[in-house]
Amino acid sequence: MVALARILKILLVLALAGYAYVHWQNRQAGAPDRGVGFVALPPVEGLAPDVILVLAHERCSAEEARRADRLERDLIRSGLPVRRAQNVSFAMVPGDPAEDGVRRLLSGALPIVIARGRGKPNPALDEVIAEYRSRG
Repeated sequence: MVALARILKILLVLALAGYAYVHWQNRQAGAPDRGVGFVALPPVEGLAPDVILVLAHERCSAEEARRADRLERDLIRSGLPVRRAQNVSFAMVPGDPAEDGVRRLLSGALPIVIARGRGKPNPALDEVIAEYRSRG
């Protein structure tokens, strides 16, 4: 009986470790981040408020570039206005309280998407469409 309980404990620990490893690998592989929603941002300089910005810098990984390409293509197919960019400027003054939020957003997984004044790193297509339509 004791041996069976010990084996079950070991199996449980191994299962939890396996789940944690797979979850971490998915995050590293660029699985969409559904844990945090879109966050409010200061205005993006030169971007019309009704245009979705898909942001991925020129030195991003091939996988990040593919995700950005796919997301841009799917948004266009959905009939939404999209602009692709490698960098972005926000209309902020030094010391703006939104500065930390912008910094956290821009350090997230690529692509970063900004829709109607709100942004999220590596969102899924359905999240972008829902965000865009809910604020229109």
